[in-house]
Amino acid sequence: MRGLAVRRGPLLAVAAACTLFVGVVWLLAVQVPEAGWIDVDVALALEGLRTPALDATARVLAVVGDTAAMTVVTLAAAAAFASARRFREAAYVALTMGAGFAASTVVKALVDRARPAGIALGPVPDGASFPSGHVVAAACLAGALAVVVTMWGGSTPRRRAVAFFTAAAWVVLMAASRVYLGVHFVSDVVAGALLGVAVVAVSTALFFGGSCPGAGEGASPLTPPEA
Repeated sequence: MRGLAVRRGPLLAVAAACTLFVGVVWLLAVQVPEAGWIDVDVALALEGLRTPALDATARVLAVVGDTAAMTVVTLAAAAAFASARRFREAAYVALTMGAGFAASTVVKALVDRARPAGIALGPVPDGASFPSGHVVAAACLAGALAVVVTMWGGSTPRRRAVAFFTAAAWVVLMAASRVYLGVHFVSDVVAGALLGVAVVAVSTALFFGGSCPGAGEGASPLTPPEA
């Protein structure tokens, strides 16, 4: 990849900050009962918005974002990159997703938070509630693909903006659907998004860290090199 310079330091700082905030969210949501009103109020607000059309959309997102479907999409993306002889990108996407699944599993086991007690639309998934595995996976896959798009040669500011906006919109949509379905608290999906960003940042630093020739010292983590 020659499109953008990638500096490890800022990316690792982002990962550290996101990981710290996952801990803060856990402390506020799980360990401080007084802060639980946020989870309750947002859940009740979304329950009040339920309609048949939104119910169906949320259920589709639940299927699209589950482990089996995300594994298929990840393998398809990796295969597409490999067929184009972009082997580093293929490994990057696959391993980022694998790291996301692993991180989510570990945090779920450590926190072991019960699922919401309200009325869920459909079956409640097995496993702990914190963080949302669907949201971690969405953030990892969308984030990794956005990084690949922005780092490709010929990337423009417009393309980078569209790539990251699309990734962020997908994560927000997935997060909202999990709370809407009644299978996660708001704090679960916020922690999932933060954890996913942390994984993407570390993975990007490991795979693509290092400055491209011509990149200025003041460049941002993803900065176009000088012409």
